[in-house]
Amino acid sequence: MDFTVLISHEIPLDGMERLKDCARLIYPEGRGAFSDQEMMEYLPLADAMICAGHLRGEMLKQAPGLKIIVCYGAGYEKIDLKAASARRIPVANIPDSTAQATAELAMGLMLSVRRKIARLDRDMRGSEHLCGLFEMGRDMGNTLEGARLGIIGMGHIGRKLKDMARAMGMKVSYYNRRPLPPVLSDLAAYRPLEELLAESDVVSIHCPLNRDSASLINAERLSLMKPGAVLINTARGGVVDMEALIEALSTGRLMGAGLDVYPDEPHVDGRLLKLPNVVLTPHIGANTVETRVKMARACQARILDAMSGRRPANVVNPEIYG
Repeated sequence: MDFTVLISHEIPLDGMERLKDCARLIYPEGRGAFSDQEMMEYLPLADAMICAGHLRGEMLKQAPGLKIIVCYGAGYEKIDLKAASARRIPVANIPDSTAQATAELAMGLMLSVRRKIARLDRDMRGSEHLCGLFEMGRDMGNTLEGARLGIIGMGHIGRKLKDMARAMGMKVSYYNRRPLPPVLSDLAAYRPLEELLAESDVVSIHCPLNRDSASLINAERLSLMKPGAVLINTARGGVVDMEALIEALSTGRLMGAGLDVYPDEPHVDGRLLKLPNVVLTPHIGANTVETRVKMARACQARILDAMSGRRPANVVNPEIYG
């Protein structure tokens, strides 16, 4: 094979050895990402693309030979799926490769908020009198054992988190657009969304961002959560109404939140930075050495399948094959 792969952002290429051997890679090495203007210049050359940012319809018009678009991750809301489908270009994502690391981060945020790890770390570093911090019974947190976890979105990541939570002694419920068969849910209890919010001690979001899920967790739904509950979001910032969340955290109605994603990244609302009951990370869900290698291999597999005439895995617009 001899073809050209356009990679929109600077990503680790470890794991793409087969692709490097048979394709020309156009890649913004050392520069972070191609600008829109540069993308418009390179798209006419592309047979395949790995996309980690926006790909609008007018940009796709510049790529007459494009045969496959691979999303660098699970989310594909930044790609004009309608425009790609009109051209019968398969769009594939790689959710299985990001699941373990993102579930680990969700669990880490959960522990950090419930046990006040990040907050007490700041206190230790900022205090001139540490003795008071060691007083028995001060700043008590909550264990995970016996608590109920509500998972919104029982896909690859949600199911990984379910297993981790069970190992920690948590009870698990989930909400999905459709209940899963027992073999996938492993007997985790399905709940309608409002019921799940009302009964959970911790709610963790793992659904994609689309028209149905935008501001899914709004003021009304936050008001259904238990006083003292915790919200974790490692999915997409737009799933949560940030104004409503800040209000719930500021008043102390929620014990806290762990957030890895924000509606207008890389901008983060300054009010969040001042809240002591929020743990914030800069969208690092899949940001581990091991995961990036898995992601590279998954992208490579999708592209090699498409260029060999095979249907790639995880095509999110399968109607193009009808």
